Amino acid sequence: MFGRYAEGVLMNIIPDLHYTPDEYKVASSIEGLYRSVLEQYDPRLITVYGIYPGYLSQRTKVLFVGREARGMSGGNYIEGVFNAYRNGCLNGKKQVSINRAAFHRRMLKVSYLLQNQLDAGQWIPPARTVGRTFGGPGGVSFAFMNSSHYSNESQNRQTNWVNLRASNRGTFASNFIEIVAPDLIIGMGMRNQLSQQIEMGPVIARSGMATLLSCRVGSHSCVLLDGYHYSAIKRDEDHYFAPARLYL
Repeated sequence: MFGRYAEGVLMNIIPDLHYTPDEYKVASSIEGLYRSVLEQYDPRLITVYGIYPGYLSQRTKVLFVGREARGMSGGNYIEGVFNAYRNGCLNGKKQVSINRAAFHRRMLKVSYLLQNQLDAGQWIPPARTVGRTFGGPGGVSFAFMNSSHYSNESQNRQTNWVNLRASNRGTFASNFIEIVAPDLIIGMGMRNQLSQQIEMGPVIARSGMATLLSCRVGSHSCVLLDGYHYSAIKRDEDHYFAPARLYL
C-alpha cells in the first residue's frame, strides 16, 4: 500500500519497510527534507522517493535518477515498488512481470552486476529472481530519485522541483543526494539537469553514449554514470551492462 495524503498533510513519507537503525536515520532525514518544501506544492500529486532496505550494506551504494512514477500520485514510490519487486510484478490496470518491465528489470540487473562485480559474459539472473531477495539479507538494494517528484500522470510536471531551494546549502536534489551519499549515481539522460545540482569533475571513461565522470555534491564526492534512459528500446548488454562495468 502506498503512503497517502489526508487533509493536505503528507503522510507516510518514511516507507513502512524494515530498515536498520542507520537506514532509518537516512529515511528520517529524507522525510525532513520533504517536509521542508511541501508548502510550495500540492501534496496530493507528490510522489515520495528514497532508499530501499539494505541500501547501506551494499558493496556499491547506487542512486538511480530518472523519470518514472506512473500510477503513484500521492504515493510512496519506495514502498510500492519494493513490494512489486518482491512479488515479481507491477500492479496496475494490467499486471506486468518485472522481467518484461525494462525500466525496473535493468535497475535490478545492473545492481546485481555491480554488487557482484560481474565481468562481461558472467550470468545475471532474471530480474524476477533478483527481486525475490531485494532489500533482504544477501539481496541487492539501491536508492531512487525521480527527476520531477510530481507524478508523471499529473498535468503539472514541475521538473524545477529539483531546483527548489531546500536550505541555504543547496537545492532539494543536492540535499537529497548528500543525505543518501551514494558511491555511484546512475543518471538516465540526466547529465545536463544534474549539472545544475552537482559539481561535475573530469571524465573517467566512456562506453558508447554513456559517460562515467567524477562529481561532488556539497561535501560528498562520488561518481556519475549517465547514459540512455532505462526504458529506452536498447540492448541490455551493450547499452546498460557494459557502461555499468566502467565503474568496476
